[in-house]
Amino acid sequence: MEQRSKRPGAPITREETSIVVNKLRMNFLRLIAGNATRIGEIECQLEVIENGGNLQ
Repeated sequence: MEQRSKRPGAPITREETSIVVNKLRMNFLRLIAGNATRIGEIECQLEVIENGGNLQ
């Protein structure tokens, strides 16, 4: 059964935001990887991009 929020309309905390972002990031990586064995490799590439680096 779906659990509903006990705080509808309430602001989201930093911790809650972090959890959501991390889940979205992993789902995104799985989607673009197409294969769970490449998630680590793609995550490393994503970190390089996030830090302003270039992929070569």
